[in-house]
Amino acid sequence: MFNLKRKFITFLSLFFVENGVLFYCRIVIDRIKFYMFHKYLYPFLFCSYGKNIRYGEHGSFLCIPNSVKFRTIRKISIGNDVRIGNGVFIHSHHNGGGIIIHDRVRINECSHIEAYSKVIIEQSVLIAPYVLISSSNHCSSNPSIPISEQGSIATGDIVIERGAWLGKNCIVLGGVTVGYHSIVGSNAVLTKTINSRVVAVGNPAKTIKAM
Repeated sequence: MFNLKRKFITFLSLFFVENGVLFYCRIVIDRIKFYMFHKYLYPFLFCSYGKNIRYGEHGSFLCIPNSVKFRTIRKISIGNDVRIGNGVFIHSHHNGGGIIIHDRVRINECSHIEAYSKVIIEQSVLIAPYVLISSSNHCSSNPSIPISEQGSIATGDIVIERGAWLGKNCIVLGGVTVGYHSIVGSNAVLTKTINSRVVAVGNPAKTIKAM
């Protein structure tokens, strides 16, 4: 009796554990939906939409999952071989400069990109979980009106140059350029441009060494 119960539990685990049978069923359904419909829809909806863009766990899915949110997608361009994790939110303001994500960029879970001024993320940039990249801010000039009702303003273009790495929970604000192959440490708040091949940490972030 014990062996029978154990075999039954093992059988169920094949369905519900990570990368189990249900996971692969989801992948099959995803491929059918993508190649029959979304493959032709996404390039029409986005400003441009590259090849082999993958979403979710381990970049397993080709269709945009419910956990990933895009807004004003006509102002968003995505290159080839991009990976976007669950919970990512990418928002371009309808009057803003748009968002350009180049080839081989990896955006990990729950990161947030918000653009009023233009945001450019160059090739092979690695963005850790829970990163905020924002080129907009709330207006606060009129003290007689609640800030929530004053709208947004552009704060300057953001450029993340090729090969850079943004650490977990870091924040990149408007008007900033992150030089190529630079590293922004976890929890850093980047308010000014940093050079190429440097490491920056802290709040506000400061360069601590060159590479």
